[in-house]
Amino acid sequence: MKWLLKKLKNSLFYTILFSFLIIGYSSASILRLDIKGAITPPIYDYIEMGLNEASQKEVDLILIVLDTPGGLEKTMREISNKILISKIPVCVFILLVLEPLQRGLLLPYQHMF
Repeated sequence: MKWLLKKLKNSLFYTILFSFLIIGYSSASILRLDIKGAITPPIYDYIEMGLNEASQKEVDLILIVLDTPGGLEKTMREISNKILISKIPVCVFILLVLEPLQRGLLLPYQHMF
């Protein structure tokens, strides 16, 4: 079961990246931010630093790889607001898709509507 989950996780990750590249960006630059653990204020600082770095480097996409059991709702909302005002597109990839409601689904879910 673990190998299947790992294979699914890797294939979905690469599908997202290659889809972005095929759409018209032959030399797209992507900034990847990995988040592991609970969502806390230091994670907000990490995301904010990543967004600022992406603006300075003028990347085409920010990819957030999210592996979290959840965390502070206030911090998640602050991160969501930062993502919303970002001028660079942000893609959130949630690891362990078998348990999405316990894995920080609140971040990308707020931006679906």
